Amino acid sequence: RSLDLLSAYCRSTPTNLHPFRSDGGFPDVFAYSEVLSALGQSKQWHRSFALLQEMRARQLQMDTVCFNITMHACSGHWERALLLFNTMGQCELRPSAVSYGTVFTSLGRGHRWMQVLSLVEDMLGRWAPGAEPTVACNAALSAFQAAHVWELTLELMRSE
Repeated sequence: RSLDLLSAYCRSTPTNLHPFRSDGGFPDVFAYSEVLSALGQSKQWHRSFALLQEMRARQLQMDTVCFNITMHACSGHWERALLLFNTMGQCELRPSAVSYGTVFTSLGRGHRWMQVLSLVEDMLGRWAPGAEPTVACNAALSAFQAAHVWELTLELMRSE
């Protein structure tokens, strides 16, 4: 089913981004999520990003998973990943551990460790001490290590 949806999407024109249903109805968030995932896996981050914008324009009820999939697809483009992360709040969605981990990884690849630090502080304020998400903390540690900011790495390790 995902391949059929992706195939239909890839055949579509830029003005017709939603040919997924043969009955003429609009696809639901699950259909969009499947296409977002397939686009991300095929390294078509720009189309994934555009499709998420289309969902928002259509006022579909997006979820954290849609944003996480698209952030992952944009992981080589830290500006896009950070924009998506910040947009989650505008859509009244709470970032998950995966959301934080994905944006930390993307920012780390872009050598943006100061932004990682800012988001780590935000993340640590959302979880009870000792309950911080390991996957997100590990992504932050990697970003700090890549930037050779060892004191931050050690400080984060102490807070876990």
